[in-house]
Amino acid sequence: MKVFCQSPALKRIASLTLIAGITLSSLSLPAAAEIEKVFYLDATGVQVTADAAGHYVYIPDQKHQRLLIVDSTTLEEVASIALPGQPQDIALDEQQQRAYVTVEGINQVIVIDLTNNALLDPIALPQPGYEIEVSDYDIFVTTYGNGSGIMRIEKSTYTFFGMFSEGVLTYQRGAIELTPDNSRLIFANRGVSPGTLAVFDITSDSPNLLIKNAHGDLGGNGQAISVDPIAGDFVSYAVGGGNGPGYTIAKLDIDTLSWLGEFNTGAYPRAVHHSLDGHSTYTNNSADEVKVWDNTLMTQSDSFEVNGDPKDFADLQAGALLAVISNEEFAIYQVGDLTQEPQAPKLAGELTGAMAYRTVCINQTTGQRVIIKDTLHEFDCVRAGLNINANDDVRINIRASIEENGRTTTRTHQQ
Repeated sequence: MKVFCQSPALKRIASLTLIAGITLSSLSLPAAAEIEKVFYLDATGVQVTADAAGHYVYIPDQKHQRLLIVDSTTLEEVASIALPGQPQDIALDEQQQRAYVTVEGINQVIVIDLTNNALLDPIALPQPGYEIEVSDYDIFVTTYGNGSGIMRIEKSTYTFFGMFSEGVLTYQRGAIELTPDNSRLIFANRGVSPGTLAVFDITSDSPNLLIKNAHGDLGGNGQAISVDPIAGDFVSYAVGGGNGPGYTIAKLDIDTLSWLGEFNTGAYPRAVHHSLDGHSTYTNNSADEVKVWDNTLMTQSDSFEVNGDPKDFADLQAGALLAVISNEEFAIYQVGDLTQEPQAPKLAGELTGAMAYRTVCINQTTGQRVIIKDTLHEFDCVRAGLNINANDDVRINIRASIEENGRTTTRTHQQ
């Protein structure tokens, strides 16, 4: 017989053998003493994203042309959705339970219903898209090839509104990211020199350019951007040649693009990510390594090895876990202490080699007693009405018929 016990204080799996005795084991992620890889998949890509709660991570897997979904609480792959080509980026609309995926060479945005992981009718585009973001009212997509702006689609009707640039040279495969309040869209060109970083107000009917950097003052060969995920107060733009003297990634005030500090990464900056933990920034400038920075002191606090060239990052479990997609694999690293969320109380089990006909569930702390008759091969004390709180002392008495040496005997087991 196996008994599965979960309390609001700790997720635990307790297993016991009806005849042989009792064994207990816990299944919970420990607090991290050092950065450690806790999960990986055979998947490659250039973008990755997570839901707002940091529970699920969505991986556009270019190697196998699919969208993978991983539960960061259980560290299990929960879905694999085939796509009609090599995916480039993904954006989520959690309110409508939709995922939007751009695919190389296809003039469409793939739409996925996240309630059943079914592909819906796609959104038509005038040309293939690259990076994608979803705001309160619109969907924004950069062009995979050379284009004259950022594509804009009305979210409720999927109507293509047109392209906008406000004089910003967007070129191809541009990077975009929203501020946390969805009021501004940040754009940066990629792979060209000099690099351009621009901030658009998207609260009105038409996007309005608020500011862009002066020609050449942030270096060239743009790679990636990251916006402060807490308040949207700052932004960083990684470029291959560095933002300033030496190879640095600047921390810029999002309103003025003035310099707030810099991460001295070394040659050649490729990726940057500001964490939801509110104090960490992750950067990459060489193969097989991610550097960790204190983004207030602008000092390096740690580093860890990865497999391949990191392309993008996503925060999970309030920043305690970090998802990394590279040209070699997808992996999750424990980078901070995990705070377990309260789990729904559960006390249930299955019987092997026995037939129970009476199970008594007793909360010895409160005195409540629940009797389950004719349980046969399984029982569920909570479903039967037992109330369990954190740290309660609970006992189970099972009366069952057991096959032993060809004879059926009746035993009572207590746990």
